[in-house]
Amino acid sequence: PLEFINGGHGVKNPLATEANARQREEEKNKQVLVSEDDPTKFVCRICSKSFSLQRLLNRHMKCHSDVKRYLCTFCGKGFNDTFDLKRHTRTHTGVRPYKCNLCEKSFTQRCSLESHCLKVHGVQHTYAYKERRT
Repeated sequence: PLEFINGGHGVKNPLATEANARQREEEKNKQVLVSEDDPTKFVCRICSKSFSLQRLLNRHMKCHSDVKRYLCTFCGKGFNDTFDLKRHTRTHTGVRPYKCNLCEKSFTQRCSLESHCLKVHGVQHTYAYKERRT
């Protein structure tokens, strides 16, 4: 049976089984490297991108997986992170949660709002922590 997520706009990929999850975890652990230059940095062995926290590297490692854990119900595109699926879903639904305080424009992504504020209004837009990932 399909398990819906993201308000029904996404579904857990039935091909991403528990066995696959364990295998991915084992592979991920093989690919974690602590930087020799800076022991507080964690480096991806696949692409050499570095992270300040282990959990950020763990999240990043999902992008190298062939099996996507979550699928968009509109177009079938796969994602390994529910936030990425949620952000993608806005391209189909037209939801624009990031509103400019200085004009009537709104955006599907925070970075688009920040870019707009800087280019159009000359203002650097900053968010409180909880407003970041809505």
